[in-house]
Amino acid sequence: MTDHSARTPADAPSTASLPAVIPPDDKRFIRNRWLRWIVLGMGWFFVLLGLVGVFLPIMPTVPFLIVAIWCFSRSSKKLHHWLYSHPTFGPPLRDWDRYRVIPQRGKLFAVIGMAGSLTMVSIFVATSWVLPVVMGSIMLLVAAYVVTRPSHPPVRIGE
Repeated sequence: MTDHSARTPADAPSTASLPAVIPPDDKRFIRNRWLRWIVLGMGWFFVLLGLVGVFLPIMPTVPFLIVAIWCFSRSSKKLHHWLYSHPTFGPPLRDWDRYRVIPQRGKLFAVIGMAGSLTMVSIFVATSWVLPVVMGSIMLLVAAYVVTRPSHPPVRIGE
């Protein structure tokens, strides 16, 4: 019988191989098997929406991937790791996860997209002033949130 109490920190299993700080499996995963499959399917759906956003400039990519990585963190450790460490999509996801960073270009596209959609709804859809005012108020709050996030991860001296 081995004595686990004599274990040193160097002997302890390393969590460095995990790409993100996520809760232990028993608290992270959805226990209901069917619900976990649904959340996994939603994760893939949001990955597909994010991939569409790669090719369509009017559709965002990273927000959909943030939702996808959340879904994967609740349903599949392997897919969470894959998306988080992906060479193309991983860096913006890690910047968001660690520092809540939204790149300047993303902020610009988000604000322009919101203004454009508000303009289109106001011209072609709205029959009264209520819809544009409600929609504009919500978009103003979202735009304020987006614009006030940092644009770059913090710079550490010595790196």
